[in-house]
Amino acid sequence: MIIAGEHCLRDKAQDQLDLPEDANHPDPAAYQAERRQLQLAYIDQLKAQNHLYHPAANDTKLENIVLKLRDELAILHEQWTAWLKQDGEFKADTLSHLRRLFKWVILPCLLLLLIAGGGWWGYQQLYKNIEQVSSINTEKIRAHLQETIAETHRRELAAAAQSPDWQQRQRLQNAAEAAHTQRLSKIDELATAFADIEGRGTATTVFQELTRILSEQGVDQAIAYVASQRATILQSVRSRATAVHAHNRADLQPLLQTAALQESKGQPAEARSLYTEVLSIEPDWPEALDGYFWFLLAQGDSATTHTTLADALRDYTEAQRIAQRLNASDPSNNGWQRDVAVAQGKLVEADKAYRDGLKIATKLAVVDASNSKWQRDRDLSIFYNKLGNVAMAQGKLDEAAKAYGDGLVIAVKLAVVGASKLKWQRDPWVFYDKLGNVAMAQGELEEAAKAYGDGLEIATKLAAGDASNSQWQRDLSVSYDNLGDVAVAQGKLVEAAKAYGDGLMIWTKLAAGDASNSEWQRDLSIAYEKLGNLAERRKQSQQAKSYWQQVIKILSDIDQHGLHLSPEDRKVLAQLRQKVAAKP
Repeated sequence: MIIAGEHCLRDKAQDQLDLPEDANHPDPAAYQAERRQLQLAYIDQLKAQNHLYHPAANDTKLENIVLKLRDELAILHEQWTAWLKQDGEFKADTLSHLRRLFKWVILPCLLLLLIAGGGWWGYQQLYKNIEQVSSINTEKIRAHLQETIAETHRRELAAAAQSPDWQQRQRLQNAAEAAHTQRLSKIDELATAFADIEGRGTATTVFQELTRILSEQGVDQAIAYVASQRATILQSVRSRATAVHAHNRADLQPLLQTAALQESKGQPAEARSLYTEVLSIEPDWPEALDGYFWFLLAQGDSATTHTTLADALRDYTEAQRIAQRLNASDPSNNGWQRDVAVAQGKLVEADKAYRDGLKIATKLAVVDASNSKWQRDRDLSIFYNKLGNVAMAQGKLDEAAKAYGDGLVIAVKLAVVGASKLKWQRDPWVFYDKLGNVAMAQGELEEAAKAYGDGLEIATKLAAGDASNSQWQRDLSVSYDNLGDVAVAQGKLVEAAKAYGDGLMIWTKLAAGDASNSEWQRDLSIAYEKLGNLAERRKQSQQAKSYWQQVIKILSDIDQHGLHLSPEDRKVLAQLRQKVAAKP
């Protein structure tokens, strides 16, 4: 082994080495980091095993080392031929060892030495025997697996025989036989997988050593070896992930700073879009989360003056969610704790503003005896709704239920006297939906089912009265979706499938009516995702994958058309791709 020093000339800068040949590789930085990690680990391993190595401090020493080794390799080449003429087992073991060395000794100067010394001929001969060696390893692995499975089967049968009850003994024996049959069915697949992975050229040195130990010493020793390497592997992967995140964040830094500039220039929509895009790629970046947190607070403050309290509440609630994430990631950070307190304080301010409005609306509703009194009552119900929203955001579920309940009483009365006012007809549905959400959060499933069921009756009537009204159709699908959630929580999976299916039909129609409406497209993806998760729970794996593939298609289409995908949507997309790709 030749180790080139810092003063040796190189044809490329160090940051250009070890990059993937494929220009479209999805993650060049991670690929580069992994290759370098493998190189350093391999060099350290060879040094620890007292292998011969030659440090070259400069180009002159490097040239002398190459010339000297060229002559030595010529002699080794003559010995090579003699090795290949020995018995088959010795030949196979030698080729297996050399294959591992050649695959991972990637220093270009060593390859030059092999060519110069006539080693290339031997290298070609080596790869002619790869298929034969892989076959030998596979047979050995299969034999060790069969031995381990047989031992496990004997142990399980012996444990079953210890049961004093004959019925329990019979059940345990049947279970042992079923497990044994299942394990045997996986032998060929597992044994072949080792050879396939090595054949792809992507196997790490640890995987190669695992394969060797498994074929030579068996399953127990293979498991013990990986246990000894576990900490190193996990640390390597974590280090690589950290390097990738650092690289991403360095590239995204100009966008993050530009978002702050746009905010200072009075371009909140543009700033919000940039913050959202940055966090969709690096959702756990503390600096970006902190910047977005203060942006949302500023927008909430602005909304209290220039738009509506509902807009302010939306931004304050999102700011509180971000502050809680930051605090959870580092509870010792006083700054994050301060952010949580600030966000909570904004919600208290919003609560006070709504309560002040409620007092005014209540007085007006009492003193106004004209026809406009009904409108005053509706304003009062709206304030109850807003108070319930603030209480929910603060986690005060009892207060939220009280506010929504008070609003519902008014809304039901108005729906009776205002039969010609469609908004008044819908208001009770809104409160039933909110009350169902509170009951779900409290774990009161029967109460939630009752509230959602009452809302479904209203939504069904409204949707039937005007099939072209997308709002009524969406309300109906939300009711079905909520009832499905309750049924899942209650373990009533058949009822849940029926409710989700009814909702899916409506979501499909709405999404087909407006392909540019990302919210409706996302709602459709959620419907498919819930049906997929439910099918998985019911052991219907193929049906689950079919539903998940629909989710992947919808979210991918949204992304490809330049529409917004939240960080949560991107996580769902990545997770479902893994699930769909996994073998059953």
